[in-house]
Amino acid sequence: MVLVPVSSLKKALIVLQERNYCNSQLEVARDTIRTQQQLILNSDTIISNQAQVIVLLKENNENLEKVIKNKDVEISHYKQLYKKEKRNKWMFVGGGSALFILSIIFL
Repeated sequence: MVLVPVSSLKKALIVLQERNYCNSQLEVARDTIRTQQQLILNSDTIISNQAQVIVLLKENNENLEKVIKNKDVEISHYKQLYKKEKRNKWMFVGGGSALFILSIIFL
């Protein structure tokens, strides 16, 4: 049998309790760190996905602008055709009226 002083046993028990407490705190800290790492990873994934969505939206916007420009060109072309047809219509109406009047005069 070994004789150990009571104060040494008391100190050893305190050290053991402190060690156990530190171990439990380390486990909590490790779990917290893992959880935070997972949250950061999820946030990074969300940010990456949002960046891809932004790129796609920019491409769609550029494509829509191209379509609008093409439609504007078509509209201006059809306006010119409309003006030309309108001018031709009035020329034919005027020419027809002149021919009608001339035919009445000379008959």
